[in-house]
Amino acid sequence: MKPLLICLLLATWSAAAADKMPADFQAQAQESVQALVDAGKYPEAEQAARKLVVAGDNQFGPNSAPALRAKIMLAGLFFAENKQAEAESLLQSLSTILKPMPREEVRDFLISQGRDIRTKMERGKFATAEPEFRTLIALDEQVLGGENDDTLLARSGRVTCLLELGKYAEAEKEQRAVVAVRERTLGPDDRQTLQARCSLATLLIHAGNFAEAEAIISDVIPVSVRRLGPEHSTTLYALSIFASVLVYNEKFVEAEQVNRGLIPLQTRIFGPEHLNTLSSRSQLAKALLDQGKAAEAEQEHRAVLAIRERVYGAGQADTLQNCYNLALCLQAEKKTAEALVYAQRAYEGRLKLLGKEHPNTLKAEKLVKSLGTAAKE
Repeated sequence: MKPLLICLLLATWSAAAADKMPADFQAQAQESVQALVDAGKYPEAEQAARKLVVAGDNQFGPNSAPALRAKIMLAGLFFAENKQAEAESLLQSLSTILKPMPREEVRDFLISQGRDIRTKMERGKFATAEPEFRTLIALDEQVLGGENDDTLLARSGRVTCLLELGKYAEAEKEQRAVVAVRERTLGPDDRQTLQARCSLATLLIHAGNFAEAEAIISDVIPVSVRRLGPEHSTTLYALSIFASVLVYNEKFVEAEQVNRGLIPLQTRIFGPEHLNTLSSRSQLAKALLDQGKAAEAEQEHRAVLAIRERVYGAGQADTLQNCYNLALCLQAEKKTAEALVYAQRAYEGRLKLLGKEHPNTLKAEKLVKSLGTAAKE
């Protein structure tokens, strides 16, 4: 059944008939609510989600997974629409339902829900996933506790969404809270604590707080080497962040040296097509460009872009960043016409993936305008 038709049927579905909604129809209807959200039609999505809640309660029972999923979706819409009171009221209702249920059953449901939300996130639906993570976090905290691993995993998922949405201040606040819990419950040298601190350093880079990012990651690396080993994934992750922050702090020679030492390790351990390996190669290209080695940087950017397009797709966020970086490199080499082609690709892709107000979209738009002006001169 076509999503538009499902939406139209939902819009006219009466509460009396809701209990006759087939299970497969309800699953498709949830996808149609998602389609309305993707189109930015939140009032219509809320109306359809309310009907799904009625359908879930009447057909499957208020304690059933379909009913609970519909309520979590509706609570997420309330958060997205800044309807805090309605969201918290619905969360209280959900908590009342979940608390008397067997703990393992509740935990399995919440884990399954988190998996569904992360799937949305991985598909680039950050605007939908973020408020649903907020809902899940609130339920996890009430039912499982604020220090539970599943709660912290949901908080980390929300951080990723906030980062992708360009909401750096909110993401930093959330990640600092995760770090505080990890340090308190596991200790400062635990692997998960070190990973949380690495994530915080990454957020600080995005927020432009390069000095604190370098301080954090400089502290993490020796601890990770000592506790986990020089080739552990956490150590390599920390080193890649360190190389990145060196570039932003204009320590280009040091950044080149770190990346040249890191890339062979990542290639051997993760593989040449792994995102971490490709990220370090991109960082190397940036360090080369900033040292005036534009031709070598261009060669590296092109090689990485070819892999990203083949393995991860032309519309993936990192692929678009690669296009943007290559455009900057070509601009430095005075190859304006070709630079404009890649800048346009980055802009159009980000516009579709992130929306017109995202900082990365605005940066790409600015580059397109600059190159367009230069091409006319």
